[in-house]
Amino acid sequence: GVLMPEAGTGRDRVVSERIREILTDRGVRDSRISQQRGTELKGPDVEKLVNTDEFSVERVVFSVEVTDKASTVMGVLADVERLPEVAAIGEVTLRKVSRDEDRVQLIMSPETWVLRQRERGGRR
Repeated sequence: GVLMPEAGTGRDRVVSERIREILTDRGVRDSRISQQRGTELKGPDVEKLVNTDEFSVERVVFSVEVTDKASTVMGVLADVERLPEVAAIGEVTLRKVSRDEDRVQLIMSPETWVLRQRERGGRR
């Protein structure tokens, strides 16, 4: 299951750290992680979950690139997908890097939801 966001947890930082731990645990040396600023989620479903006058729910997307053996890359993908803080993986691209070696490149976009306290004055 996916964990619902809680205010002040720094979930975007937690997800980044957990992905780095997965890469380290799997012995990956060729990788990059970047994070895009969140976009606010809106609508009646969000309003059912949180007080939208006090909080905003942001969708934060990471870009993760990994180049390694196919089995390692697939393990990374599976481990990231299982993280309870990851709401979805929006994009997955696999590409064979070399004809002669067992090396593939994975580009994926895991997403998390972050609850942010609104500035005084409520909704933007």
